[in-house]
Amino acid sequence: MMKPRALQPGDTVAIVSPSAGIASLVPRRFQRGLAYLEKLGYRVKVMPHALGRVGHRAGTYEEQAEDLNRAFADPEVSMILTTIGGYTSNGVLRHLDWDLVHRHPKIVMGYSDTTSLLTGLHTAGGLVTFYGPALLPTFAEFPEMLPYSHDSFLDAVTGRTRTWGPSPAWTEEKTSWDETDDRPRTTTPNPGWQVLRPGKARGPILAGNLTILMSLAGTPYFPDVSGTVLCIEDDHTCPMPYWDNHFNHLRDMGVFDRIAGLLIGRTQEVPRDTAPGDYGWRELLQEQLGHCNFPVAWDADFGHTDPMLTLPLGVEAEMDTERQTLAMLEPAVVL
Repeated sequence: MMKPRALQPGDTVAIVSPSAGIASLVPRRFQRGLAYLEKLGYRVKVMPHALGRVGHRAGTYEEQAEDLNRAFADPEVSMILTTIGGYTSNGVLRHLDWDLVHRHPKIVMGYSDTTSLLTGLHTAGGLVTFYGPALLPTFAEFPEMLPYSHDSFLDAVTGRTRTWGPSPAWTEEKTSWDETDDRPRTTTPNPGWQVLRPGKARGPILAGNLTILMSLAGTPYFPDVSGTVLCIEDDHTCPMPYWDNHFNHLRDMGVFDRIAGLLIGRTQEVPRDTAPGDYGWRELLQEQLGHCNFPVAWDADFGHTDPMLTLPLGVEAEMDTERQTLAMLEPAVVL
């Protein structure tokens, strides 16, 4: 497994859009994200197609891959950051220059649909990648990136190891970018993880958006899940029947026979509290995972929630449901 070099002050971050072409529609928010990276002490290089728009994508697959290949080849670039997710970054994988990836390992970060890119680079390229904040949703937060997200990001890219518990507070408030996103969002206290099966699990982290991860099944980019602490999450487009379907798929693939532990990110659009006799989220988890012999918890701070952890794929970690902690046991980067 290849680890990229740790990010240093003055290093350059390349901005790419390997999926949706949203960045050009919210110029004020885009610039705010760039300004925050510069405030952290980094230089920024916007790749040629990062602000493009070709239908639902930021460019053709060849153009999007060209930006990534150029960023990997550029000796000034130390980190590659995506603007946002979408639905189609899996189409970029077949156009990547894998020799460049192997010769110039770099930090690659994003979440949501970027799962395809991160998992592909991790599985086919042998690279530690980072399931964490993207430019528009997180680095461009008003008035600045939430502290929990900021601290976890910096820990991951600079090689600090830490044991992370739940964030003190979180927010589910949505503001319209470039229209009503000029005030802090309202937060609520975080009650912490919910636990289905208690215990500890130790192994390399495998993290991503569940729907996008399942779209890689049957391809060379689907990862080896053996012994991993599997961290999955999804957004509002994945209601409870979709989760049910994905759990069936994971079970039939033998994933639940091979992982060491399962941590589920804070979910959206699923019924939380159900009346006696109703079938809700907890009942679904009990039916699908209650028989498993590994620890299971949910409502963790990663993925489509704010604030969020940065989870490095391939890095050894320990999940402890009693303490509600995820401990990073090794640096994610070369120091």
